[in-house]
Amino acid sequence: MKILDVISQIEQEILVSNNNYKINIDKECTDITTMYQNIKTSSVFILKASNRSKIYAEKAISKNPILILTNMEANSLDDMKSDIPVIYLSNYASAINKLVHLFYDKYIESLKFIAVTGTNGKTTTSHMVGKILSKLDKRVAVVGTLGVYDSKFNKMNFNHSTPTTPMHIEFAEIIKYFAEKNYDYIVYEATSIALDQKRVNFIYNELAIFTNFSSEHLEYHHTLENYLEAKLKLNALSKKSIVNYDSEEYRKIGYDRYHFSNNQKNDMYYKYSIEENKLSIWIDGNVYQINIALNGIHNYIN
Repeated sequence: MKILDVISQIEQEILVSNNNYKINIDKECTDITTMYQNIKTSSVFILKASNRSKIYAEKAISKNPILILTNMEANSLDDMKSDIPVIYLSNYASAINKLVHLFYDKYIESLKFIAVTGTNGKTTTSHMVGKILSKLDKRVAVVGTLGVYDSKFNKMNFNHSTPTTPMHIEFAEIIKYFAEKNYDYIVYEATSIALDQKRVNFIYNELAIFTNFSSEHLEYHHTLENYLEAKLKLNALSKKSIVNYDSEEYRKIGYDRYHFSNNQKNDMYYKYSIEENKLSIWIDGNVYQINIALNGIHNYIN
């Protein structure tokens, strides 16, 4: 891929560039990275503005990437005395999602995704869904708080720079790995912070699952309304959603009368119970049982 392809992909997000005359648009680019440790001389380095941006920029420049993209204040790296071209971005999230599509689309499109969000129960639900799919002979990876697991529940050696939901390119690399292994599904936990930061906007899910809702992460979201709004973003990123109808906050995205509850109600469509790793579901008077056999310790009450 050429640098011209990269620049063309994010044309709408370009605020300004320095050393523009030095950009060799025909030069081959092999990868994009947000980790300065992973920079090669054929890499484009993407630097998110933070209180450590200058430090990361120095470390990146020492590895001599082809190009630096950043949402730092325009021309703020001019004093670095480097010949490496810098392009300043007006919208970091939009630009990085577009670049993930550019570099990883063939891998993303070869897999199906199921995302799980909620205040509690994301990990248990993700592993439960993964186990159920594996019972249907699907090759499934699970990504979340416990780490990255393959279809045999082996923990993989992927490093997260953030807990639970990986950052954009880190997640794209995980997707690439499992796509090359001919997996069918990735089930992942989508946190409210990740959804707010648009870390998974390059994924269109087959299904979203909303577990429950209560006050959390207000140090980030500031208000309960903002927290809920971040959670609900997952609905627009998914073909269908399953919501816990006992959580009133999620009812606005529930489009039919059926709800998931173990409470006795006249209009109940189905109920469930979990005993000794067996999930029993009653649907219209019929009972179905699945041996989940979850690995590890899980808090089922979530």
